[in-house]
Amino acid sequence: MPWVSGGNITGTTGRKLRIEGININLSQDTVHSLTGTIMYRTHVQDIGWTGWKTLGQYSGTSGRAKQVEAIEIKLTGQLATFYNIYYSSHIENYGWLGWASNGQTSGSTGISYRVEALRINLVRKGAPAPGSVANYYKNKPVYTPKPAALDVMSKNAQVRASSTRWLIMTDTSACQVGVYSGSYGNWSRVALWSCGPGKPSTPTVKGEFTIYGRGKSFGSRSYTCWYYTQFYGNYLFHSVLYNRGSMTQIQDGTLGKQVSHGCVRLDINNAKWLYDNIPNGTKVVIY
Repeated sequence: MPWVSGGNITGTTGRKLRIEGININLSQDTVHSLTGTIMYRTHVQDIGWTGWKTLGQYSGTSGRAKQVEAIEIKLTGQLATFYNIYYSSHIENYGWLGWASNGQTSGSTGISYRVEALRINLVRKGAPAPGSVANYYKNKPVYTPKPAALDVMSKNAQVRASSTRWLIMTDTSACQVGVYSGSYGNWSRVALWSCGPGKPSTPTVKGEFTIYGRGKSFGSRSYTCWYYTQFYGNYLFHSVLYNRGSMTQIQDGTLGKQVSHGCVRLDINNAKWLYDNIPNGTKVVIY
């Protein structure tokens, strides 16, 4: 796409197209003899944060069909003393977000929403922002429970027995995990979470199972999953994928979709809650 400036839009809106990478430069007419530079990095699907780039270097990927999900831009030196850098992302399912500035994260992480367009504006210190600076970043999906699916889940729960006072119901179609407390015929739901069960090619096993093991983490050279709770063979409840050894850098935080290799992915806080609170012997129903 051609170069744009002055807060004009690069990318597209209303066409469901992703940005895969970006080059950012500074006009010498603007910076004159000021020291410093502009630096930027992108959060890319399945990769996470890339390294910092500067002055026209490409940040992102090309030819790999991977979307940019967030961006951070900052100034250094005298440029940072005399100017603010503002930037706003148009992201999937939300539209335009507010204006982030000076290294803040614009876009989303952990929810797999593509950046479709960007606006960037260099503003002198003391001058107003180009627009609202609220809601410039999203890290949790808008999640509305599906009433019909919940009714089915609760009805199914009442005819199940568990060896503990807990029962875990998992709807792989609605991508929901329900945590119930009580006993046969008298179960009350105490939590409802969005989850990421197995994708169609590697589905989550269905049936009735029992919790029998747990551990703090597992992974590979490229990722770590935290707080797993085991219910059948290698099938687990566990956190979404994080960069290796990190509890803060999410590599793939997709929930609400069938996305895994068979396990049931959860937000790390929910995975830890299961790990901490649900005893071995608890019934798990997957359907």
